[in-house]
Amino acid sequence: MVIDGHRRARRAAMRRTTPDAGRRSGAADGAWRRGTVRGPHSRAVPSAHSRRAPICTRAQGRIDRNRSLHTVRHRRGRSVHHLLGRRSTRAQSLRRQSAGLAVTTAMKRIMAVASVIVALSAQLSSGNQVAPSGVDVYFDADSQLVLGEPLIVRSTIRNRSAESVDINLGWNRKGAVRLRLRNPNGNEIDVPALASSGGVSRTRTVRIDAGSSYSQQYIIDEWISPEQIGTYTVTMTVIASVQGSRGPIVAAYPDNSFVVDVKPRDAATLQRRCGVLAIRATEESHASDRIDAAAALSYFKDPTAVSCIDTVLQKTTMFDSVLARGLMLIGTENARAVLEKMFMSDHDERHRIASDATRPLSTKWPVI
Repeated sequence: MVIDGHRRARRAAMRRTTPDAGRRSGAADGAWRRGTVRGPHSRAVPSAHSRRAPICTRAQGRIDRNRSLHTVRHRRGRSVHHLLGRRSTRAQSLRRQSAGLAVTTAMKRIMAVASVIVALSAQLSSGNQVAPSGVDVYFDADSQLVLGEPLIVRSTIRNRSAESVDINLGWNRKGAVRLRLRNPNGNEIDVPALASSGGVSRTRTVRIDAGSSYSQQYIIDEWISPEQIGTYTVTMTVIASVQGSRGPIVAAYPDNSFVVDVKPRDAATLQRRCGVLAIRATEESHASDRIDAAAALSYFKDPTAVSCIDTVLQKTTMFDSVLARGLMLIGTENARAVLEKMFMSDHDERHRIASDATRPLSTKWPVI
């Protein structure tokens, strides 16, 4: 108690002799109370004075005030750094906000780059290729045909890559085909894709070895039948998925366009062409070639094809279903006579096919 009284008396004497001595001694006394007095070029160290020293010197107080205002305490008990921080709060807040925005922007950029790297690595690990697949598709057709015969297009798919690929061509290997037709009047028609009609169909997927090719026939009459004389422009493409040995391959197929000139009906030309198809349907060595020939023959709409269809039916029962449909499309008395012959056949399957073929026309043709 006596020591505290001496301290208060000496502080009062200092305030009376020097106007700002109280502030200095008070600040220094605060530093002395915490035991930290800073030198001009050093960190805070314990004061050389112990509790026995009443106050610090003027020089030490000046150093403490000028160098360590954020560590001393005001004589009224409030932190000097608190008083100073009150004046600079807005500036510090703005600096913090700008720094935070910069950090946030940088983090967003880093995350975007990281996501791109992860996506690319995932594609590489799964085998997805964004480069061209090396699979080419070509379409070709005769430049001229006679009114009444089908428009037949031949497609060729070549695999130029170094691995085998599986191509999904859709239902009956035709569902992936997209067709656009411009008729002689200049009207363009986007033909709907073929959908499943039930029954037996070929598998959707075709495997093509590296450096090999696959050919297929498309009959445009399955989508739309050219029934006018003049020039047609046909544009075809495929929307087919390709599967490689390491996973899916991203493939883009360009459109293929070709021009077909439809001439007026010529019975001799029709007879000659359907006769060639009849021979191919019965004498080709490969079953796929025989099937293609019979399918093309079934889309002849001219009565001259009836004799060719009858020739094939006499040699094989393999194509009864498609040829019976062709006879229905022709719809003449000669076509009816061939259907009646099929109906009277001892072959049960041929009899059933003929009965089913004539049922939709029962109002016109009574079922035998």
